[in-house]
This record gives sequence, structure tokens and C-alpha cells, in this order.
Amino acid sequence: MTLDVEWAHAIAPDATINLVLANPKNKTIQGQLTALLQATNFAVTHNIGSVISQSFGTSEVCLGTKFLQAAHEIFRKARAQQQTVFASAGDSGAGTIQCNANGKPVTLAQGVNYPASDPLVTSVGGTTLLATKAGNYLREVAWNESAKGAGATGGGISKVFALPNFQQNIVKSKMRGASDIALVADPLTGVPIVTSSLMPGKTVVIPIGGTSVGAPVAAGMTALLDQAMGMRTGFLNTAFYRLLPNAAYAQAFHDIRTGNNTFVFQAQDRRIVTVPGFKTAPGWDAPTGLGTPNVANLAKFLPKLIKANDGATL
Repeated sequence: MTLDVEWAHAIAPDATINLVLANPKNKTIQGQLTALLQATNFAVTHNIGSVISQSFGTSEVCLGTKFLQAAHEIFRKARAQQQTVFASAGDSGAGTIQCNANGKPVTLAQGVNYPASDPLVTSVGGTTLLATKAGNYLREVAWNESAKGAGATGGGISKVFALPNFQQNIVKSKMRGASDIALVADPLTGVPIVTSSLMPGKTVVIPIGGTSVGAPVAAGMTALLDQAMGMRTGFLNTAFYRLLPNAAYAQAFHDIRTGNNTFVFQAQDRRIVTVPGFKTAPGWDAPTGLGTPNVANLAKFLPKLIKANDGATL
């Protein structure tokens, strides 16, 4: 929560931030996600803010059909009133929790997280940012520090949602691909947060990472775009993917072409387990989507690509 609020504020310091809290009393995976999505639903029902950031998720295959349909309806309502919705792609590379018939987690295997896998949500993957000592941009690679125990960007192919129109002829699958975009996430380079939760009575500055950085950063960026355009940009996926065949794409996004999200971890029995992932590629790829936004340039192109009631036909 500290991370989300501070980094949404860092990107858009004059934006109003409404913090909607959840109280997950049911400790099952679906119970916890239900409580979190109830918070999202509150923000949608009351039309709170033009942008919604969600730094949470769990494997879509651990959730029932009725649950996914109800959650998807929340995002459909958000799109209808031009609320932009982001969700972090996850920090376990291409691996997600797999559940048994009773919905209990049993292992980690290739998959994608929900709500990031919902086509009405913009899924935010993660990168490692390489910069000069002065802070000038050099390049980025897909975030993958899993061999060091420091996570990796999520991203993959949905087993639930069919390929949406905006990904036609881009994602080489019949199913929805995530991520859509990416932002800095590597905790080994990290972004700073100020917190008092680690040491009672003391406020400290610590580095932190994960795709949970990317969702609020993307929300802050979108708040700035809304301000620049004088309107809610609303559902962004269609506009983002429209850029790909055009020369403007190279100006609007940093295309990440190095890295993968193969996930390496140590199991409880101390075995080293590898979950095969996806490689980066020119244009769209699962670990980093279309790449990282160059917001100043993106602001030039969005007005031509987006309409007040634009949205994907699923």
C-alpha cells in the first residue's frame, strides 16, 4: 500500500489519490481476491477517479467461472465510464500457482495471473532499467533475477480469455496474451519508498521492486495523460496496440528485445525447479508487452488513437 500510494504520487504529484481498502476475512485464494476486487468494484460503482491501479493477482486457473464473469463485469463497467484499469503481471516469471479441484494451491507452473489477464485490464510487466550515474536512460531488459531469488516479470498466455480484437495478428495464439506494457520492476536496482512499518518508531527509506511498482507508476502516467488531453483516456489497450504497425510505435514505446521470464526457484524439498518462460521479441512479447511507454511522445499520439467511448470488442 505504501509503495502504491507513494509511486502514484511521485509520478503525478498533484493528482488526487483515493485509497480504497479491502478486508479479506476469508483466507482462501479466491476469498482474498474477492475482497480485493470488492474494493475495485467500490471504486467503479462510485466512479472514484479516472484511473485504477491494482497491485495484486493470482492464477486465473484457481478461480471459478462465475467469479471470473462477475469480475469481468466490474471491468466492463469501468470501461463504459472511461476508467483506465491497470494490474501487475506478477513477480514469479511465467510461473503461477496451480490449484487442485478444491481450489487449493499445489504447485507452480506456466500460467498468467488475474486480473492482469482480463482483456479489459492493462497488464503491466517489469523491466530492469539500465541508466548512467547521472540517471540518463540507456536501455532496459526483461526483469529476471529469479536465479538470485529476486523474482521475475510475469507474462504469458491465458487459458481462460480468448484473443481480443486488439491483439489480432500480434499475439501468435488463440488466447489473450499478457503483459500489455512494462515498467521498471527489478528490486535489485529498486525504487525508493519511505516507510515506518519495518522499524517501530523509525522512518526509513528502502529500495523495493516488483511489478507492483509498475501498476501505480502506469496509473500516475495515465493521470498526466488525462490532464494533458483534458479528458479521461479510458480503456487504453486498443489505442496502444494500434500504434504497433505505425512508425509512431518506435517513438511511443521502448521496445524491449533482451531477456525472458523463465522462472527458477527452490522447491520445499530443496530441488531447483525451472518453469519455462517466454523470450522478448521485436514488438509485442509476453514478459514486457509492447515495451515501456515514452509518455511525452505517447501524449502526442493518443488523441488521434482514442475516442471518448473507445474500447475493445471482446
